[in-house]
Amino acid sequence: MTGAGEKDVQEKEKTDHCFVIQRVDWWLAQVSRYGYACSLCDGPHSDREGVEQALYLIRSLEPERGRKFCCVRVEQSDIQPVAHDVEHESGPIVG
Repeated sequence: MTGAGEKDVQEKEKTDHCFVIQRVDWWLAQVSRYGYACSLCDGPHSDREGVEQALYLIRSLEPERGRKFCCVRVEQSDIQPVAHDVEHESGPIVG
């Protein structure tokens, strides 16, 4: 369930670090062999409980394959390019 404070963050502008959070989602993510979330695999969910329910369903539908999962809270915001402290000599970025 979403707490009152969390809902406030979703509904009002956050001005820390000069960005505005447009939405907050919860995702089930697979954990890499290095111990960090490497891929979002189920979501978005409106709260952590939805992620826990998704993990329960995944575990009940597929045999244990040794995969580890974690809950990831994603804050989405618009982004603008910033040239401050950029090393321009590094060359073009290939994407």
